[in-house]
Amino acid sequence: MLTNFSNRDARFAKIYHWIGIAFVCIVSVPLHFLYEWSGELPAAGLFAPINESIWEHLKLVFWPLLLWWGIGYVLFKNSKNLSRYKWFTAAAVSDF
Repeated sequence: MLTNFSNRDARFAKIYHWIGIAFVCIVSVPLHFLYEWSGELPAAGLFAPINESIWEHLKLVFWPLLLWWGIGYVLFKNSKNLSRYKWFTAAAVSDF
């Protein structure tokens, strides 16, 4: 139940998600070209698409979202009294 969910928390969640959308878009653009810019290093291929397939381009959303949710947890775990289990479960269900 969301018994302790206030308007202030709802506003925080809304702002956090909008900033997250911008973050993912901004990080995805250079990530798209990382493999080519790195001289086709195999390590870069783990994080960036190595060809034009849809499967490879899912990396453009997966890695920035994982980074965004991880940073968000670290920044707000104490001030928002976040549960690690609930935070990452919500991340997995809502974004991945």
